[in-house]
Amino acid sequence: MRKMHMPRRAVRCAYMPYPTGPLAPLALALSLSLAGAACSSDGGPATSTPDVATGCSNDPRVLTLAGGLTVTGAAKQLVVALISLAPATVTKGVNEWTIELRDATGRPLDGATITVTPYMPDHGHGASVVPTVTALGGGRYDVANLTLPMPGVWQLTFDATLAPGAGGAHDAIVIGACVLS
Repeated sequence: MRKMHMPRRAVRCAYMPYPTGPLAPLALALSLSLAGAACSSDGGPATSTPDVATGCSNDPRVLTLAGGLTVTGAAKQLVVALISLAPATVTKGVNEWTIELRDATGRPLDGATITVTPYMPDHGHGASVVPTVTALGGGRYDVANLTLPMPGVWQLTFDATLAPGAGGAHDAIVIGACVLS
């Protein structure tokens, strides 16, 4: 076996010899289609992806997302509270959330710069659409264009920084979401 490297993750695929002869183009196309099925992104033996319709919602990395859920950041300085989700459950495609950013004591915080980065850890990639975050006032922010293009486990990282005059705190809040097909 040979290792192929992609950004952030190693990918291991089964070795397939280069085809020759008059049927080489057909053999090459078949080999490439089978290579994708024989790859593993965890560095171990090639395995198939679990059925997300049955396995994703029970994944320990996933939270039950609903209004009222609060998640504390890694530095324990900031908290994201989900106020509303549209649609009401996280779905494949475009989602829109209203969040409230709070300090560790629960006080809503205005004036933060927040970026949201969707990342699919099992596949080692993010989303091609960058979500937009707009301040609404009272510590609330609208997260629009939260586009999750495929089913599976997604990690949504809310990277929040307060202006120096507002305390200058910085934290990364990660919310695990299950997108069903």
